[in-house]
Amino acid sequence: MQQILMTGYLGRDVEMRYTPQGTAVSDFSLGVTVGWGDKKHTQWWTVTCWRGLAETVSQYLHKGSWVQVIGEVQDDDGNPRVWTGKDGVAHASFECTAKEIDFGPRQSSDAFEPNDPAPEIEAQEIPF
Repeated sequence: MQQILMTGYLGRDVEMRYTPQGTAVSDFSLGVTVGWGDKKHTQWWTVTCWRGLAETVSQYLHKGSWVQVIGEVQDDDGNPRVWTGKDGVAHASFECTAKEIDFGPRQSSDAFEPNDPAPEIEAQEIPF
């Protein structure tokens, strides 16, 4: 499996359930902005959480919440899932199992996004 780090916003509320053995599991969709300029678009991920993490995200997260997810990309069992939207356009959805989730307050609006070009830094500003 591959580890992934994603930052984005929940596209829907968390769906919480329990397995027949009583293990908590929750899912949510995460919209991650990729690219920049004319090529910027949203990539959709289905994020699955288990046990205590599942219960925590179910309690604190909702549609529109900002999160940072560290997880594992699911094995190639049909990933990505390709589907056709109501507009007739093909879309893809990817799946990952979360290992850690940061859902603290979002950084200030002047912080640059991970997919934006890095700001120019003068050589004397680098601490090493």
